[in-house]
Amino acid sequence: MFGRKKIVYVLGSGAAFGIAHVGVLQFLEAMRIKPSAIVGSSMGAFLGCMYAAGLSSKEIAAIVERFNAPKIANLFMPSFPHGGIVSTDRIREFLFHVVGDRNIECLPIPFVCVATDIITGEEVIFNKGPLLDAVIASLSMPGIFAPCRFAGRQLVDGGLTNPLPMDIARKLGNFSIAVNVLPRVHPAEKRMNATERLAVLKEPVEKTPKAMPPFPNIMSALTAMQHTGTAKGIPGSMAARMVKNIEDRSPGIFDVISNMVWIFSRELIRERRSWGRYLLIEPDVRGFNMFDFTKGTAIIHRGYDAAKEFAPRLARLASRWKI
Repeated sequence: MFGRKKIVYVLGSGAAFGIAHVGVLQFLEAMRIKPSAIVGSSMGAFLGCMYAAGLSSKEIAAIVERFNAPKIANLFMPSFPHGGIVSTDRIREFLFHVVGDRNIECLPIPFVCVATDIITGEEVIFNKGPLLDAVIASLSMPGIFAPCRFAGRQLVDGGLTNPLPMDIARKLGNFSIAVNVLPRVHPAEKRMNATERLAVLKEPVEKTPKAMPPFPNIMSALTAMQHTGTAKGIPGSMAARMVKNIEDRSPGIFDVISNMVWIFSRELIRERRSWGRYLLIEPDVRGFNMFDFTKGTAIIHRGYDAAKEFAPRLARLASRWKI
């Protein structure tokens, strides 16, 4: 189908960490490297489908950088649908305005994404059919988003079964450029040397700084909303309760579920290494959390910098199709 000398982009799962994909795409464009196909999982599917639909990395960056706290709070507004906390309807509407309502096989760049059947545990591969259904299924983090019903199946996040679908890419081309945005350590963890660790141990307990709230930007938005009554459908009373839960600094349901998926997906990636010929780019996303969607510019820079480290190898790939 794709012939020889075909490069496939593989964009992995990772919620807000996945914004780093955009920076990688920007650098690959600067190197004049073009994919013959794109494979995505979860956030990688969300951004990858935009690129496959013909948007440039600059256009995708502009979309991501417009995310602000009220907009994200609106997209993640709890509505408690059956099987989740948040409905995917608003995200579907948002994506519709970006890529339209089309089938996968009609995209300018061949596109594949993965989801997971939450009933059987099977990986589900989308390479044709309605694009919006496929992508929404791929990014529906279980426990947070309600499962996506499609063809008699209950589908959730592709990161549960294939967070970095290199095996699929092997069937589409003879070389893959993969982007793994799941950090090796917890993103909030700051590595300390021995001297720093000792200083922390000697520090009085009462002077130990409290952990940062999991959603500082969204909390700011909700705080404003509780004073204005209702903003974009979020009742002020609900906003007040959400702020109170955040301020106690204990892990909330979003933290628990997202970290569970992060740990599971990271281990799954580590176990899968039969990937054929590939270049693996892993942006450093430490210092961010999985819901830092309002920090798009900074996360994009992390992706760009990570890809830039491979500039000599990418230049050879662009000129001779070899690494």
